Amino acid sequence: MRRSLFSFLQIIFIVCISNISYSSDDTFCKTLENEIKKNQIDLRLDLQPQTYAWGADYGIDLDLDSDEKYIRNEDKSLRIFNVRRKNYMDENFQSFEIIYPKENIVSINGINTSAMSDKEIDSYFYPEIDENINSTEELDKNLTLELDIKSHLEAEINTVKVNPLYNIENWIYPEVNIHNFRYIDSKKGIYNLNLTLYYFWEIPELVSLVERLLEKNNILEDQSDLAYCQIKPEIFESLQIWHPSLDFKNIIEESIDEARYDYILSYYPPDAEVEASAYISYQWDGNTTLSSDFNFLAFPFDTQILSLDLMNMRQDSPIGYSWLKYSFIESNFEKNLKIPDWQVVSKDIVPRIEFSDYHREDRQIYSLQMRIERNYSYYVYKIIIPIMIILTVAWSALWVEPRYLESRLTITIICLLSLIAYNFIVDKDLPKLEYLTLLDYWILLSYLFAAVPTIISVISFRMLSSTTEETLRNFDRNVRFYGPILFFLLVIITFLAIASNNDNTALFIRNTAFLN
Repeated sequence: MRRSLFSFLQIIFIVCISNISYSSDDTFCKTLENEIKKNQIDLRLDLQPQTYAWGADYGIDLDLDSDEKYIRNEDKSLRIFNVRRKNYMDENFQSFEIIYPKENIVSINGINTSAMSDKEIDSYFYPEIDENINSTEELDKNLTLELDIKSHLEAEINTVKVNPLYNIENWIYPEVNIHNFRYIDSKKGIYNLNLTLYYFWEIPELVSLVERLLEKNNILEDQSDLAYCQIKPEIFESLQIWHPSLDFKNIIEESIDEARYDYILSYYPPDAEVEASAYISYQWDGNTTLSSDFNFLAFPFDTQILSLDLMNMRQDSPIGYSWLKYSFIESNFEKNLKIPDWQVVSKDIVPRIEFSDYHREDRQIYSLQMRIERNYSYYVYKIIIPIMIILTVAWSALWVEPRYLESRLTITIICLLSLIAYNFIVDKDLPKLEYLTLLDYWILLSYLFAAVPTIISVISFRMLSSTTEETLRNFDRNVRFYGPILFFLLVIITFLAIASNNDNTALFIRNTAFLN
């Protein structure tokens, strides 16, 4: 495919959309709507359109920045964002089986990427082919690429060879703008946020139709912004124009009453470098509830990943991820978010292939992930520190003379009951889990060590008749010294064990455990 043409069209679209006049001629738009209805059957606008994006395609999407330049690592290697599975003819890309997202390309056909410009890289991944070629079988056999690939996890470099497929694609260009969180209900495993989902796609079949109307009405090219038409959803549905229908796979509920959505048809006249083009854009604004998998093992020092799994609910068209990346990764929207009890610490877009039960086939998903970290201060000040105080009071009973058993037991039993009460404070924030959280381990250890002074008090009282008071004092002294040391050792071991086996542990614990 010809990425350079796409990139230029994207830039043209951004420039034009920013200069759009909203005082469009309703009469022209009404006429255009009627013409679309008349020509719907002839143009087959209900089918997925085929754009000018055609050519040899390796199925490898290299990572781009907001300026459409390749993102390079410190060693100037190229970062792979995604590897697509199939082309428009349902043929499998060879690269899908041997190359993975987030891997790095060190060299192309024996030439180190550090010595190559973006334009030179384009010439390899998007080679010029004869315009009469219409299938993979007709492609030049010399287009095979030899790539040196380095994993982001391993230092070893593997050499692979990949052949291209002939491809024609209608790329979809989405943006996801998150405005705010309404709530995060970790107990139910859901969250609700206010967002804008916007995307556009090219529809070349409309170009000739719009141009005929412009010519018929004697509208000059510099007045062609009249061909910008905002179409009501019910009208768009009656036009039966193909719609990619991007949505979130893990969506639970949308606030239909509070939502707003629009369709816009835009035409751009030709110039010296670019042919005329027509686009349809769709924008949805509203509140939506999504599900997410919460891992509470490190609670309350936990992080969670909230994902928005973007998927094409109809044909599995590729996504122009640079727009998606710019709106989600580079926009820094998290600085304006107000999330009670949480804060966003990182963001990522993770492409993956997943089997869809509805479509009965593998589908491409772009998972927009936000890693959020729990504000644990509440649990430190309201639970952990009070528990430490209660344990200190419980162990202070060992400074009472062994013969005053009732006094000792009064202190230790009251402290033990106080610890039990803290279970009810923790339970309100968590679902019923089949595993113990970090705080559960802390409380269980606290139960155990709150019970130790009670047991020691009974043993000391029973020993009064068979040993000297000096021996009992030494016994209590040893318990008072080694008991707290053992408690803290067990706490540290527990923290380290959980942190080392769980990626959802808060960053400060992982740093403390030297795991980062």
